[in-house]
Amino acid sequence: DGYCAAATAAYFHMEPGDPRAAGVQPMQRTHRHGRHWWIRRAGATEDVVIDLTLRRKDKPKFNYARGGPRGFVNAGYKPPPPQRAAEIIKRVNAQRQDRS
Repeated sequence: DGYCAAATAAYFHMEPGDPRAAGVQPMQRTHRHGRHWWIRRAGATEDVVIDLTLRRKDKPKFNYARGGPRGFVNAGYKPPPPQRAAEIIKRVNAQRQDRS
């Protein structure tokens, strides 16, 4: 499954306030090679897919419409984030501090 679940959980838990109230929803799809996770963010006119495994110019490899909303294994939508996501959050916050 790579790091898509950990990256999705980190993004979700880094959202200020209540991520779900802000329109941030973790999504997951099971397919023949495993599972894939991404974020669906509610937009003003349409939802936006945020797939943290893609580079800017990459084309999506998944049919996001076939995925469904999912909570995280450890606690659904509640903090604390899973361990791997917590490590990503720690590293992102350290980078942010270094740049300020």
